[in-house]
Amino acid sequence: MKNKNKKGFTLIELLIVIAIIGILASIVLVSLNSARTKAKYASFEASVSSIKGVAVVCVDGGGAPSTAAAGAAICDDTAITDAVYPTLPIGCTSAGDFTVGGSGDDWTITQSCDATCSGVCSSTGCVYTGC
Repeated sequence: MKNKNKKGFTLIELLIVIAIIGILASIVLVSLNSARTKAKYASFEASVSSIKGVAVVCVDGGGAPSTAAAGAAICDDTAITDAVYPTLPIGCTSAGDFTVGGSGDDWTITQSCDATCSGVCSSTGCVYTGC
């Protein structure tokens, strides 16, 4: 009778471990995608929120917010403030011009990040939908 000392793992044991690792990896990847989307929306909200204060200064100084693309002046009178619209985060696919509505103290600035997330800022604050 031979004395067999078993060394190593069987093929079945290795396949089971590989399957478990695959399942755990897929769970992590799904969670990462969700976190990436939340981070994009948080960055969008921060960028759009930064406009409110500058627009208030612009209107209080006698100017008016202007409809323009990212990087262009927020105020139509750059002597009041020369601040520019922020660049939106990568992944904001629907980002066109920042659109201004209303006049005087009753103004709004609207921008979209994608088909579901958009923000509207006014002198009273910013409201986001779908983010």
